[in-house]
Amino acid sequence: MMSWDLVRDSNKDEILAFLKVVSDTFYPPLNSRVDLHDYSEKLANDAINYFLVIDGRRIAHAAYYCNDFLGKVAFISSISIFKEFYGSGAASFIFEKVVESCKENGMKMIRLEVDDQNVKAVRFYRKQGFKHNEAGLMEKIIS
Repeated sequence: MMSWDLVRDSNKDEILAFLKVVSDTFYPPLNSRVDLHDYSEKLANDAINYFLVIDGRRIAHAAYYCNDFLGKVAFISSISIFKEFYGSGAASFIFEKVVESCKENGMKMIRLEVDDQNVKAVRFYRKQGFKHNEAGLMEKIIS
């Protein structure tokens, strides 16, 4: 297994730079759905942002919200990884760290939205224990 470092960083320029590189790995591409500058600023200001780093290079990013203290529901806004690291375990690693953080913040469930045509992402989240709910989101109980 590779040796990864997890870095928490909410610098909007770092988030933007990463999202520009991985935009096309989303379905549909992220930059066709959101303004990357605005989205990066929102993530920097409101979300928890993790980067997975190998040898000083950021190879994966996760942005999520743990601020629903009444409903205790976290929301993953995005998890992305450089294509060259698909299958390396990096996505599972960063996802596990997100779940740990959500539990530490008192969350009992995690929700996310993923396009059903993004077969690879849906398969990944199902493997992590997510199921579709009646609103079309995917969710997982973590408590």
